[in-house]
Amino acid sequence: MTGARQLPARLRGPTFLDMAARTDHDRVPGDRWWRAALRLAAAACYAVDVRLNRLLQQWREGPAAYALRGHCNHCGACCVTPTVALPVLMYRIPTVRRLVKAWHRHVNLFELLEENRREHLLVFRCPHHDPEHQRCRCYRTRPGMCRDYPQSLALAANPELFESCGFYAHYRNAEAMREALAELDLPADKRAELERRLHLRD
Repeated sequence: MTGARQLPARLRGPTFLDMAARTDHDRVPGDRWWRAALRLAAAACYAVDVRLNRLLQQWREGPAAYALRGHCNHCGACCVTPTVALPVLMYRIPTVRRLVKAWHRHVNLFELLEENRREHLLVFRCPHHDPEHQRCRCYRTRPGMCRDYPQSLALAANPELFESCGFYAHYRNAEAMREALAELDLPADKRAELERRLHLRD
């Protein structure tokens, strides 16, 4: 009994290790294939975890109050200082905090810039960001947090995106809110400011 015929290489899709071994243009020195492979594996786990959590949240609470509109305009603002927000309990455990920082330092090659203890944030600098061309040097193997941005902001109580970002948050009940504002005796500039802050833009 003969084995299954193997497709020619030109007809086969890239394997996991193929993707990890591919060299992005002008890759950061020290970004070895095993780091890229770890990023890909972690990104896959991250995507499944995020998807399941969002489905569960939607089942419990209904659709998110905001929807994301627009598109990425390659401004690079989200790439300069990637920020990790840790749950309070995780942040208060020093060992967990050290592990998170070690992962980003050794796998993502992020450089820690600031540790915001009040808001439980870890702020990094990403060496993969090319500020001259506003692109990512490890785009194919970028971390899960980079792939997901800015989807997570749609779940925030008051989504705030970078001013230069091509995406923007849109309140799902914007029409009803605009009608309520129209009934108020407000100057045009005040109404426009409220519509901006309440994410009522079409």
